[in-house]
Amino acid sequence: MSSIDVGAAIYIALKPILKIYTIIFVGYLLAKFNIVSMETARGISNMVVNAILPCLTFNKIVSNISWKDIKEVGVIVLSALIFFTVGTTCALITNYVTPVPKKWFWGIVFVGLFPNISDLPIAYVQSMGNGTIFSAAEADKGVAYTCIFLFTQSFLMMNFGLWRLVGLDFRDNDHKKVEDTYSDLE
Repeated sequence: MSSIDVGAAIYIALKPILKIYTIIFVGYLLAKFNIVSMETARGISNMVVNAILPCLTFNKIVSNISWKDIKEVGVIVLSALIFFTVGTTCALITNYVTPVPKKWFWGIVFVGLFPNISDLPIAYVQSMGNGTIFSAAEADKGVAYTCIFLFTQSFLMMNFGLWRLVGLDFRDNDHKKVEDTYSDLE
């Protein structure tokens, strides 16, 4: 078993976080200096969510998983479903134990159901795939496994329409606005 020194371990741990914050900072600069308009940003976001991310996920899974790994794929999907169920249960417990605003019930359920399970794990596995901890092939397979988690989450969110959960917190406000509009007309 190979060992790494403390400096390399710290660098491996911070590198993915620095990558993500660099991307966030570039987005901040693009918005601050009006390089990208709100309409363009919305279009880019839709393109990423609806086309690019599914294509990249599919590519990572197909190129790094073989038919021999079907058992692992099933275990990962089942683990993801259990993970989402436990998260939802913990969110519901949190809602009843702590003073969470009542108007945020569906938001907390959504947060428990769909944790951020792709960005950091993928970044960490890729950072460790330089031969120090994992080989490049092992890192690619780890990213593919993480993408299966991401695929399961995306399937539940998009195909089953669970993204609508967050909007349920605002439906009373929408009804109130409609009622206020009709009362103003009278």
